[in-house]
Amino acid sequence: MARIILIFAKLAILVGGLAPGLVQAAEILVTPTGPVAPHTQLSIRLHGFAPNAIVELTASRSYGDPPALFRSTATFRTDGEGNVDLSASAPTSGSYAVADSAGLLWSMARTDEPVTASASGLVRLEARMDGALAASTQIQLRAARDDLVIEPISRFPGAILVRPAGSRGRLPVIIVLGGSEGGSQSAQEMAPRLASHGYAVLGLPYYSPARGQPAEFPALPSSFTDIPIERLDTVHRYLLTRRDLDPRRIGLYGISKGAEFSLVAATRYPWLRAVVAIAATDVVWEGFGPASLPRGSHSSFAFNGRPLPFVPYGQLGQGSLREAHDRGRRANPEAAAHARIPVEHYEGDLMVVGAGADRVWPSGAMAQAIAERRAEAGRRTQVLIFPEAGHNLARNPLDPAVTIVGGTPQANAEAQITTWRATIAFLARALGPN
Repeated sequence: MARIILIFAKLAILVGGLAPGLVQAAEILVTPTGPVAPHTQLSIRLHGFAPNAIVELTASRSYGDPPALFRSTATFRTDGEGNVDLSASAPTSGSYAVADSAGLLWSMARTDEPVTASASGLVRLEARMDGALAASTQIQLRAARDDLVIEPISRFPGAILVRPAGSRGRLPVIIVLGGSEGGSQSAQEMAPRLASHGYAVLGLPYYSPARGQPAEFPALPSSFTDIPIERLDTVHRYLLTRRDLDPRRIGLYGISKGAEFSLVAATRYPWLRAVVAIAATDVVWEGFGPASLPRGSHSSFAFNGRPLPFVPYGQLGQGSLREAHDRGRRANPEAAAHARIPVEHYEGDLMVVGAGADRVWPSGAMAQAIAERRAEAGRRTQVLIFPEAGHNLARNPLDPAVTIVGGTPQANAEAQITTWRATIAFLARALGPN
């Protein structure tokens, strides 16, 4: 009996902290325990560490194309019981400065270290005390469900129709229109994310620039000039032939120039029931393309073969794209009046999102103008404006936040998660949940 008591006494001394650096049952608790989606409420907690101790928490992952190693670090002081809840406790130092369980994810920065082989979206968390590893775990990020069916639609170059496997009845449809990046990027990224919430989503490329290399889809326009709005009418006629899709519940999801496309189309096609316009504009802008294209000669969009009135850009090459848009609008007030998109004519549900620190164009002010004109006409509009965020409002909020087109990492991440959750709720109200 005396020997057993002696063993327990030694263990109590170690747990009590008389052995420096030894932590008993320290762990990083993450919920949900399964894959984490963009809309998920993430929780990260430190549990079982020494009371009132300094813990350094590091997150790392492979990200980008080509992949690079991204990392973030935050330092916390545990409470009297040795715990920390990242959703309630701001770090004392590190990559971010607010109480946010997702802070370690969006505050990651690229490193020059070699990338180790890891599964896509896998984040490694490590907690250290006095430089020694005390606990570790992993988070699996997943932008979309695993049970999605992706169907190429050959009659529209690059188009894909994404829907949940095993779905029954006629699904509501969302058409995704990307921005000036062109090609299939937005279709490939956004269609699965939206389809994960029970919709059939048609990712529709409509412009495919060459930019010094062969265009991804040579059959599509290579210049962003006089893009035909009636392309959507052709898509609508195709959707009517599908017995698995509901022609009474069709929405548009447009990003940047795709938001411009969406708003113009909404004023012309009454079959559109809902529109989400991210980083939107209230006017049609000048088109762009090869350097040989004369300035001020083409609109971005055309309808039934006729170019739409547009606002010319100001002097390019001086400052940001935002400044070129601002200068063009100030210098051409009459053109701006003619180029205004008559959003008040659209009778369906509209959600418009803008940002005050947008360095591409003044999407915050333009979103406000859209909402005001709609209100004057008695139309319903949900408007979100983020004063300190930039243009990248549609990015995955669990990915590293970028600031190349305005905003700060924190403001962008907060705007992205708020926008995404509001988008899902808006679509559920406007098109019906599935």
